[in-house]
Amino acid sequence: MKKADLHPKLQLGAEKGSGDLQNLWFVIPPPPSREKVAGAKLNSKLLREAHQVLASLPRFDDLNGVDQLILALLVRREALHSSRIEGTASTIEQVLTPRELFRKGEKSARASIVGYAQALEDALVDARKRGPKIFTKDLLRKLHKDLMSRDPEFRGKPGLFRNEIGKGIYVTVGGLNRPENSTFNPTPPKHIPRTLDENLEWMRDDLLIEMSHAGMAPGLIVRMARGHAHFEAIHPFSDGNGRVGRILMALQMVCEGFTPLYLSGYIEAHKPKYYKALQASQMKLNEIPIIHFIAQAVVSSFDEAQKTKKALGALPATWQERGGFRSDSAAKASLSLLLDTPILTVKRLQGMVKVSQPAAKRAIEQLQAAKILRERTGLGRNRVFAAEEVIEILARPFGEDIQTALERAESLY
Repeated sequence: MKKADLHPKLQLGAEKGSGDLQNLWFVIPPPPSREKVAGAKLNSKLLREAHQVLASLPRFDDLNGVDQLILALLVRREALHSSRIEGTASTIEQVLTPRELFRKGEKSARASIVGYAQALEDALVDARKRGPKIFTKDLLRKLHKDLMSRDPEFRGKPGLFRNEIGKGIYVTVGGLNRPENSTFNPTPPKHIPRTLDENLEWMRDDLLIEMSHAGMAPGLIVRMARGHAHFEAIHPFSDGNGRVGRILMALQMVCEGFTPLYLSGYIEAHKPKYYKALQASQMKLNEIPIIHFIAQAVVSSFDEAQKTKKALGALPATWQERGGFRSDSAAKASLSLLLDTPILTVKRLQGMVKVSQPAAKRAIEQLQAAKILRERTGLGRNRVFAAEEVIEILARPFGEDIQTALERAESLY
């Protein structure tokens, strides 16, 4: 990144690094604006569509039992997509693996994604209780620690900001580990406390949110885009900033009463456009591309989520028709529960439906016969079973036709 690549206002505030980075310039982002977006280039039609999508989202209290199970699956899918954006090589099977199959204290790609899903679930509960007050440095530290402490590739200190490590850590973005070829140089460590306070105070500003609802301040889409771009420009952690930042967008939706849409699947499918939009905001102070990107992500992710929820929600009835299970059987009782736990052991099923081990084994056999579960290990002991239709629906690329995923699942049996 060259100083000349920056907007003139950013050039005035930019500072040089230290040590080996003393010839590089680092950006200090201005506080996020509380004003409405100015300029004729804003796609008002797209923003209206995105806000209509948000207004149509159900409230948490209106979700039935099956909806809640599906929501838990979508949380885990979000953890997978968000981690893969950052280069974590993993699959949906790993994030759905029962925890009893993990080694104690395991550090692995799958363990880090499970940690991500748990951190997101915990934060969603907290956001429902506390609203915008949740946006604090303590939240960021906890999220980062939960996300990164199990990541085998992370060499930093989980839960610590860059200014809290040694004398402060400078980071560069892009350039294939060659700082001189970086595409963006985030905030110098000494400015992280102040710029992060500006971000968090803006995120939890009740008056700004009230004015937004009254149409006198930027709407939620614009605030999500601004808050995300500003947080990523600060880059408060040595690594893991993207994952934390995408959780914050979900929490913004929850704080305003919505069941969140998860945007990482869309972002993963359009990574070059995402990074280009972030750069335009962070380096040129042109926020239009990131606002449009987040708006389109909301619209497309809503459509994807509706298709996914419909397909998953239809499975228990399809399975019952396929298997013809007795109403009082353990196999029948397990059908909706397989949406939440599509990879399981006999012991796990036994606990889920609260039956004896022989009854759980019979249920597994019945579910296998009906091609609802498939044994994956080929072993005589410690066997693991999977509801392949659930897994293929969740594993399919963003936007892929559901029927294609179901056909893949059918071919496995």
